[in-house]
Order: sequence, then C-alpha cells, then structure tokens
Amino acid sequence: MEPNRIHALPKDVVNRIAAGEVIQRPCNAIKEMLENSIDARSTKIAVTLNNGGLKLIQIQDDGCGISREDMAIVCERFTTSKISSFDDLKKIATFGFRGEALASITYVAHVKISTKTERSTVGYVCQYSDGKPQDDPKPVAMNRGTTISVEDLFFNVPQRRDAFRSPADEFRRCEAVVSNYAVHFPRIGFSLSKHGENSFAVNTRKNSTVLDNIRTLYGQEIARELLSLEFVDEKISIKATGYVTKANYSNKRRTQLVLFINNRLVECAAIRGCLDVVYQRYLRKDDHPFVYLSLEMPPENVDVNLHPTKSEVGFLHQEYILTRLQEEVDRVLFSCDSSRHYLTKQSVLPAKICDSVTPPRKDELRRDKEVVRVDSSQEKITTLFSQQGAAGSSNEKVEVLLSSIRELSEELAAGTDAELSRNLSRMIYVGFVARDRSLIQIGTQLIMVNHHRLARALFYQNCLDSFANFPAFEFEPLKLESILTLSLKSAKSGLNADMDNASELVEHACKKLLSVSEMLKCYFSIEIEEDGLSRLPVVLDGLRPRIGALPLFLLRLASDINYEDEKTCFRGVCRAIADLYAESCDKDSLRNIVFPAARKKIKVSHKFNEIMVKLTSTEELYKVFERC
Repeated sequence: MEPNRIHALPKDVVNRIAAGEVIQRPCNAIKEMLENSIDARSTKIAVTLNNGGLKLIQIQDDGCGISREDMAIVCERFTTSKISSFDDLKKIATFGFRGEALASITYVAHVKISTKTERSTVGYVCQYSDGKPQDDPKPVAMNRGTTISVEDLFFNVPQRRDAFRSPADEFRRCEAVVSNYAVHFPRIGFSLSKHGENSFAVNTRKNSTVLDNIRTLYGQEIARELLSLEFVDEKISIKATGYVTKANYSNKRRTQLVLFINNRLVECAAIRGCLDVVYQRYLRKDDHPFVYLSLEMPPENVDVNLHPTKSEVGFLHQEYILTRLQEEVDRVLFSCDSSRHYLTKQSVLPAKICDSVTPPRKDELRRDKEVVRVDSSQEKITTLFSQQGAAGSSNEKVEVLLSSIRELSEELAAGTDAELSRNLSRMIYVGFVARDRSLIQIGTQLIMVNHHRLARALFYQNCLDSFANFPAFEFEPLKLESILTLSLKSAKSGLNADMDNASELVEHACKKLLSVSEMLKCYFSIEIEEDGLSRLPVVLDGLRPRIGALPLFLLRLASDINYEDEKTCFRGVCRAIADLYAESCDKDSLRNIVFPAARKKIKVSHKFNEIMVKLTSTEELYKVFERC
C-alpha cells in the first residue's frame, strides 16, 4: 500500500485553522479586543453585543487610535507594535504581542475598524476580510479612539456556530470577561449592553476602586464579606494583592476566582486548587469562596506564549508561590475576628413557574405552606359597580386596516407562551429590589423579575393595540435642537457633544424628524413642528415619560428607525416608545400602575423565563423550618 503524499495546506486553510485556535467563541474575541483597547491607554471602553456576540460585537474606546499608515496591515497576521525580536517575549509587559487577534477575527467574521489619532483632523474607517482591507480607508467624523465592529462571527464555520448552546449563554460568558477586566482596571470605565437596549449588564465608572467595582458587579453580599490580601516576597520578587471572602460567605458552585498575573486575565488550576485546600478548613463541605487575586512578578519569569488564547501562562517558582499564597490566605482568614454565622442558602434556579395550588377541600386539613399571599391592592367585587357606572362615553376608535400592523400583532400572538402569560396574570407584586429588578409572587413561589424588560414588553403590546388611537398629553413646545444636543452628551448615544460635526448631526436629526412628523402625529400622537416637540402618546393611564429620557428617544427616532419599510418602521417606533416609558418607571409607578396592568393583559414568549429567577417557595421554606 502506497502512503499518502504529504503536501502543504493552502494559505486560507492554514489561516482559518489558526483563527479557530485563537478565537474559540465570542468571549475570546472580546478578550483580545479589550486588551488592545487597554494597551491603547483608553479611559472608557463600551462593548455592545447582538445575539450573544454571534451577530455583532462592537467595542468602542477613547484610546490613542491607529494611524492611517498602519491601517493597511493592522489585520495581517504577525504584525505588531509590541515586539521586534523573540527575545522581547522575555520581558513583554503589554497584552497583545503576536499580532494574531484581529487577523484571526477577520478570517471568521466581517470586520470594520473606525479610528482616529490625536494628531489626525479626521478619523478613518475601513472594512477587512481575511486579513486584508477591502478598500482604501475613508475619512469619517469621530472622536479620538477606535471602534471595532465584528459582524456574523463564524459565518464561514457553521459547525462551530451551531455548536454554541444559546446566545444567552454566550452573553453570560462575555459578561464575565468584561466584569473581570472592570474589577482589575478600575481606572477605566467599562460598559456592556445588548444591541438596541438601554440597560447595561456591566457599567462601571472610570477612576473607581477595585472594591467598588466588585460591589457593583458581584453584589453587596460578596463585597461586605471581603478581606484585603496583600504580601510581597522579595526572595522571588513577587507581589500579591486582592480580596478573599470570609468564612461567612460561600456559594455552591466552584471557587469563584478572578485571577490576573502581570495584568493578564488567566486561569490556573493549581492556584484554584491551593485556595480550595485553605478554605476546606473554614467552610462546610461543597461550599466555595470568592477570590480576586492579582500577582505581579518579573516578566522574564512568566511564559505568556503558552496558550493560543493567552488564557493560561506558565511561571517559575510555582510550588513556592502556591505555598506562600496558602500561608497568607490562611493568616488573613484566621486573624479575622468577626463572628462566624451560618445561613441556610437556597440555590437560585431558573424560574419554572408552576400552576397555582388547588384550594383544599373542606374535609382536608389546612396546609399553611400552601397558603398564597393575598394582594390587598387587587380589585374587589364592589369595584365592578363603580366601573359599570363610569363606563359611559369614549372617543370613537379609528379602525386600523394596515396589513403591517395586523402582521405585527399576529407575530406577537404567535410567539406568546400561553402558560407563562397565564401564570403572570396571577402574579402579585412584592417589592422593588434594584434598578431593574423586582420581586413577585406566583402561587407559592417567590421570583425575581427584570421589571424593565417586563414593562417594555407591556408597552410594546399597548402600542400595537393603540395604533392610530393613542390618547396624548400636550405641553409647551420643547426645542428639538436643545433636546438633541443633550442626547449627544449621553454615553448611551455613542456620540459626543464635542465632536467636530455635532451641530451638523443635530441639524440632520431635526430635518429627519420634521420630514416624518405627519406620520408620527397621525399614528403615534407624537407632534413635532418647527416650534419643537409638543405632544407625546400615553401608553398607560397615569404614567408620564421622564423628561430626562426624551433626548435619547428623539435621537433614536431620528437615527435608528428605517422609515423606508412600513412594517419595520412601525415596529421600530413602537419599541422606541416602549423604551421611553420603561426608562421612566420608578418604584411607585411599578407598584401602582405597571404591574397591575401587566397582570391584566400582558402576553410574553418563552424567552421571558430568562428574566425570571426563582428564589424560594413556601414549601421549600417549610422544609428548612421542619429541619430546625
């Protein structure tokens, strides 16, 4: 039998294989681009994702930018400004150094880079594919910094794209990466959001502190139990800083370790294992701590070229370092003189809403664990009489014959999860938890829900129901130029009021709004004239939009809506109105207006299970009490 001949692989196959090693999933691409932004001395980094990063990854920074001359080779393999010889790897102190990250991304996605340096009067934008620019860089108005847009990741590797579990899972992985960098680099302001949403999954201020960012990103429960860890060992020139949790805190998952070695986010099974050994003496079986640890050692002692994604590093004196780390963590925990207490913890599970408990028959004994909370704010039988007396005249409703609105309503109905919607109709509002979280009760279960997403779904549904028949309230005209100029000052806009063409952008937005003003007035009760904005729709009785949310609302109407396609246009305007009112909800309006209205009519899809987290139930609490 003749052996197969050995041959060289084509260059495009080699590059795609290499790309698959460096960029294994969206979070790897984000990690590489974040490190480039940090190397560029950025003070603000904004990340936007669509479909968990598979559809879009956009990273915007205010760093030093890329010179126009370098844009021709910025995405070629092994082009870098960090090293010039192999010996430089012995003392590398920056993140990127091999010049593979951007190149690898261009082989599996469509990439666009917009950048501007301090000295350049304009920025430049260019499209890239397979490491090469698709055209010459074109001038563009922008602030100093770089914006990289990665679209359709793994579009040419369908096997890998189909292997991902879900966009929500990929988003959580990306959120973990951004959160970890935000903790370690508190001088930089980080943000992470989903495309088209106004809320942030990660949002930290620049020039903050490590402790403040841990509190913001990982919660007060962890932050209040942290102990500072710091030691220097001059024998091997190593410095360790960080925070470890007391014995009062634990979680049922594996040790939550945020580890940086010479400012690189890495994984290290040996360090994780040595921490587990120490905490075995302080925590119960199967309980684990939270640890943030930063190790600094001479660059020549660290091998940063160990793994394609740079997620692992090798370092000298590992056994000695592990021993010293164990001693110091043990010393910190042992010296903590706070009292030890134990909490019976209920693990947080994905919400699986059950049907209500059937009331017991008269011949059955009362079972207290199945008693459901009574909401005193719910309607009583006597209210039916007052409603009948007041249900007199109403304005004549305009019949809507547009097929686009009918199709949008049919899409909403087709995507409705009947069982989940029915369960939400029995929900009882318990209380406000955080900026976008509230507690509700369904049956005997206590559930935390993202009230921002819930309100937005309700308002979108109301917009379709009220199309061309919106009630409205009027006010003194607000100048469009003034409102739109304010929108440029918002970080959510992605723009800046100091831009060279800011006035042109405002003028263009005003003209756009005035050109569609008749349609907005007729169908959505949004009145925009030369004098300014003077009328807005009412999507829910008693709820008024917050004036601070108007700038972004008008900017979105001017720039984000496709007015060329009827159905797309109506969907976009309805969503913009829903976002405006969702941003305007406070504690009182949630309790008194939004949740009662949602209980009556909201229709949701199965995706809403993702925003509902079961905390506990009466039955589970009784099991705890019975053990006591």
